[in-house]
Amino acid sequence: MPKPTLRGCLLAATAAAAVMAAQTDIVRADDAPAEIAQAATGETETAPTVTLPEVRAYGQAQPPNRVVLEPAVDNLFPASDASDVLQSVPGISMGRMGGHGTEPFIRGQSQTRINIIDDGAFIHGGCPNRMDPPTAYLSADGIDSLIVDKGYASVTNGPGAPGGTVQAKRKTPVFTGDKPYQGSVYGGLNSNAWSRSAGGDVAAGTDWGYVRAEGNYEFAQDYRDGSNKTVRSSFSSHGGRVEMGLTPTPDDLIRVSLQNDRIDDAVFAGAGMDSPYSETFVLRGSYDHDFDPGGTLHKLETSAYAGIVDHIMDNYTLRTRAGNVMKVDSGSDTFGGKLALSGDFSGFRFKVGGDTQINRRDATRFMGARERVNDGDESLIQSYSWPGISLSQTGLFAEVERTVMPGHDVIAGLRYDRVAFSADKADRVAIMPGQSANTLFTNYYGVRADDRRENNFGGLLRYEVALDENVTLFAGLSRSVRTADASERSLAQNNATASSRWIGRPDIAPEKHHQIDIGAEVSHSTWTVGGSVYYDRVQDYILRDLARGQDGVLLSDSATIYRNVNATLTGFEVSGKVQPLDGWTIGGQAAFTYGQNNEDDRPLAQIPPLEMTATVERRTADWMMGLRMRAALRQSRADIEANNNSGVDVGETASYAMVDLYGEIYSFEPVSISLGITNLLDKTYANHLSRSNSFDPETVQVNEPGRSFFLRAHATF
Repeated sequence: MPKPTLRGCLLAATAAAAVMAAQTDIVRADDAPAEIAQAATGETETAPTVTLPEVRAYGQAQPPNRVVLEPAVDNLFPASDASDVLQSVPGISMGRMGGHGTEPFIRGQSQTRINIIDDGAFIHGGCPNRMDPPTAYLSADGIDSLIVDKGYASVTNGPGAPGGTVQAKRKTPVFTGDKPYQGSVYGGLNSNAWSRSAGGDVAAGTDWGYVRAEGNYEFAQDYRDGSNKTVRSSFSSHGGRVEMGLTPTPDDLIRVSLQNDRIDDAVFAGAGMDSPYSETFVLRGSYDHDFDPGGTLHKLETSAYAGIVDHIMDNYTLRTRAGNVMKVDSGSDTFGGKLALSGDFSGFRFKVGGDTQINRRDATRFMGARERVNDGDESLIQSYSWPGISLSQTGLFAEVERTVMPGHDVIAGLRYDRVAFSADKADRVAIMPGQSANTLFTNYYGVRADDRRENNFGGLLRYEVALDENVTLFAGLSRSVRTADASERSLAQNNATASSRWIGRPDIAPEKHHQIDIGAEVSHSTWTVGGSVYYDRVQDYILRDLARGQDGVLLSDSATIYRNVNATLTGFEVSGKVQPLDGWTIGGQAAFTYGQNNEDDRPLAQIPPLEMTATVERRTADWMMGLRMRAALRQSRADIEANNNSGVDVGETASYAMVDLYGEIYSFEPVSISLGITNLLDKTYANHLSRSNSFDPETVQVNEPGRSFFLRAHATF
């Protein structure tokens, strides 16, 4: 069944208000005795006709392998950013480095193998070591919905994204009757790390437009793991967003917004540096137009954005250090936009358009005496880590859907991307070692960071069958091409110790993913179950590895390098719920990924083990309570073979099972209160994807938090 657009929601609300107004007029007429007498004699005048506005609904049914989360409703647990909310989705795992900025993985793929789109904007972090992945700048409370597509689901969501796409959406507020405003406020406490969060979201408007403002704040100290050991994880963050929307006609919506998010004093147990400062500014604009019904074209969507990220990391501001120190000043600026037309022609529902994304990154690393490093003394430049990188991707896409018979739909899409790369500072010599980025690239690969171009082609074909209203089957084939990111192409971190160097490869080939997935969804009045299996054959997988004189690698000194290999990713996801009794719900989910480096006959690094979740919930009209178990099996397929490993996996990871107790009270409407205990049994455990712990020689990885009590209140008005 088609789902309504935002424009349709606005028109529907207007229609409801018109009906209420008409009913009110009738009641007032009945209260007048003269009019009652006229009605009895049949002499009343004909009541005026109320003409309701058209309500248009365009769009497709929700596709398979899609999960839609509403953080304000679906997430009862403390969440420092959007990554914490995503953990509830089957097939999504997290890699931890500290208390903020955890890295999401979908089907064993992360970083630029996943598209993170924040209300139409791509924002790439400013840290070469991923202290600030895009989700770090997504406040969970500032998002109306998170749309997660697992696998390559559409050619319209930007370039690449073989692992999946996460879209953060902010809805257009809808006002009713005599209430031209709406809003919410919230606050929360967490005993482990004594984190405090607060914020609010308000909007006001009329039939011609609206203004919406949102702000948030969070502070957390270091948390303790299940063994009562302190894990360096403290941070402070605050941010906000102001948006203005105009509706000059019922068919047009213009939006402009400005967003600012800042993270201060973020420390990391899993890194050699901390981040005293990281900030982003994002400016967005969009224009949507609904065409008259009955025509070929239904909707025009246009958008543009600019995102500016400034990031500083060092090894002395937030930790004790004697002697020479190190600091990195970096920035990542992203500009882009999209234009799309959707409609219907001869039974073919289509969407065509184009998008562009230009990312410019620059990072300079200083090393030496603290005072001179702090002042940015250019004579102490040790590396041009990102030597003035510019990476642009301009794409054209077309996607069509056709109902071939009742309940049988075919979806097909094609995409072309033109990629351009340059490194303006690749010849600039870093004073301390007396080498440039091009010197490093030539030493390790025999190539330079010359300007390069790529022409990448991808597409998909899906078949969906609704056997009846309760059973849906689907199967899909796809090819997606992911170009190398700035670090994979041109990271140039030098060091006197070869094993501490980290060198990108300018001539690295783009990844070609050829995927097939098959699945089913079955629903009943008291239970639902669904799942899928997938297989991904990857040509030219971009492998982060150690230099051992492999084919195309000129040195064997254990520096971190990149090379292309052939690889395989395969796995499954399954989830379901049952309501055995009124008010009771039992749910479960499991996900597994198998990753293999076919070139070297060894496991791919950073692949999560079998992960499972089970929940039991009891819900009444006034409250709910639940018990959740999260578990993972031992990951024995780690990339740790002696003299033949990437250096990315820390080691094999032990299995674990931990329990959360949670509840919510919503009888105090419009206030809801959520509370609970995470890691109830105070287990000590770590996710396989988490970084090695740089501060505790007895702890292999960065452990997850131990037992914690949390309390949160949310009020709407």
